[in-house]
Amino acid sequence: MVQWFFPRFEIASGGVETGSTSEWHFWNVDPTCSPHAQIDLTWQQFRQGSVTKQFTLLDRNALGDSRLTLQRCHLLLERVLLRLAQ
Repeated sequence: MVQWFFPRFEIASGGVETGSTSEWHFWNVDPTCSPHAQIDLTWQQFRQGSVTKQFTLLDRNALGDSRLTLQRCHLLLERVLLRLAQ
């Protein structure tokens, strides 16, 4: 969804240190900025003070998403565009 509205952003995959656990996470990064601009619509799931330790940018065209996943993404995009048009 983020790439639709902000095409410079790529999908990042990496580790998040919460202070008590290490977890794997996905978010969006603009690699053309220094420091990297980041959009993470689900960051609130981590406790305050959590930090990203490292990440890799993924190729959005080679994610291997299933047909069902692509359909859900398309439906979400349609709903967002409809809502923005109101």
